[in-house]
Amino acid sequence: MIRLVPVVATLSLAFTAVAAQAQSLRPPTEAPLTMPVGDDYEVPANLPFTINIGGSTQNQILLSSNAGFRTLDVLSAFPAFIDDLDIRTGVGTATYDETVVDGRSAFIATFVDVGYSPTRQDGSLPTDRARVQLVLIDRSDVAPGDFDLEINGEGLAYPSSSQSIRINGGSAGRAGVGVIPAGPGAYRLLWNFRGGALVSGVGPVIVPVLSVTSTPPGAASAGGSYEVTTSSDSPAPVVLTVDPASDGICAASGTTISLIAEGNCTFFVNQAATTGYAAAEGRDQTFYVGAPAPVPTLSEWAMILLGTLLAGGAALRLQERRVAG
Repeated sequence: MIRLVPVVATLSLAFTAVAAQAQSLRPPTEAPLTMPVGDDYEVPANLPFTINIGGSTQNQILLSSNAGFRTLDVLSAFPAFIDDLDIRTGVGTATYDETVVDGRSAFIATFVDVGYSPTRQDGSLPTDRARVQLVLIDRSDVAPGDFDLEINGEGLAYPSSSQSIRINGGSAGRAGVGVIPAGPGAYRLLWNFRGGALVSGVGPVIVPVLSVTSTPPGAASAGGSYEVTTSSDSPAPVVLTVDPASDGICAASGTTISLIAEGNCTFFVNQAATTGYAAAEGRDQTFYVGAPAPVPTLSEWAMILLGTLLAGGAALRLQERRVAG
């Protein structure tokens, strides 16, 4: 039985650095709330926006230690991911907080390297680990109360849950969304809720690993260019964009960064979602562009020309002497 745990004095679990997190997981916030150490419980959590579920508006949910949630009246349940996570093992992190996803307000619950065993029945601590994340994203830009539900998972020892979503006590199905398979891959599931109903879903899709493989020129200077190379699991085209703070210093066209003026050049690489693949998490690179090489002045050109003529004349006289001798 799932029990309700008030958020009072929570025990902190070992911190896992952002760099070690799976590619599918969105970055955590700087100071999230930590879930209590335990198993099969719920905590009340405030949302930074209002969601409409079955015609009932909510701005608070019961967040499950199994990476799902229910409404406060418990009529609607979203067991969208894991049958049994276990936060009793004393390792990993289990946190939640407000955040921003693609410029939209969001609620994020992140479970990194916590215990996971959907078949364990004897009360023992699981030895397998799971890295999963639940994200609610505000879509009031479509209509008040609309939202998206995103589930991220990576490196599962067992497939994710196939339970149906329930709204107002009835089954809403899964909108064609499958389960995250076991194995080393990074995957994402997405459900769209519009007008209080589950209307569509996508997944599982692979979350690609996008990286910049080229190194900026060590002596970059204005007037030059930098050819950027990347690697990714996704076949979607890679798009380069320059940080607005670097406008006038560098510019992007295709895979080339043109160096315009002295200063720091920061650019981003991104990939949009495509069939079977989620949008890749953007990467950035920053390097310094030096001043352009000095152009000789008119007087300097004259001195260069004079020096060339004198050197040529001297060489000619030397040749004449050799011939005469």
